[in-house]
Amino acid sequence: SLLILFVSTTGDGEHTDTIQNFWKQLLQKSLPRDLLVGVQFCLFGLGDRAYGHQFCAAARKLAIRMVQIGAAFLPVNEGTAGEPGYGDDGTPGGGVLADLDTWLQSQLLPSLMFKLRIDKSTLDTVSE
Repeated sequence: SLLILFVSTTGDGEHTDTIQNFWKQLLQKSLPRDLLVGVQFCLFGLGDRAYGHQFCAAARKLAIRMVQIGAAFLPVNEGTAGEPGYGDDGTPGGGVLADLDTWLQSQLLPSLMFKLRIDKSTLDTVSE
């Protein structure tokens, strides 16, 4: 299974209202440590570095919890785990969208190509 997650932080490093119930379910101490074994995920957090240590806190907390209960970051290639991406409203030249473009090119697309066994030369041929 594969999850692609986009997570926004609100207020004082909190999850948005739309994810609150999901987050509460994930925090249950009774969840088995292997609940999400076999699940791979990619994650991009949305935030603003002006909030200091609360920057993308919801996304960072979610990534940690996913790994604690057995999920793994989708690898970029053999032996290299993917990394979460973080979008900053204050990034020059486009804010969150500039950071998203960078993450899509460096993490998500290579990870999906690796998982789906798509060779880059195949994409070059298709785009011509």
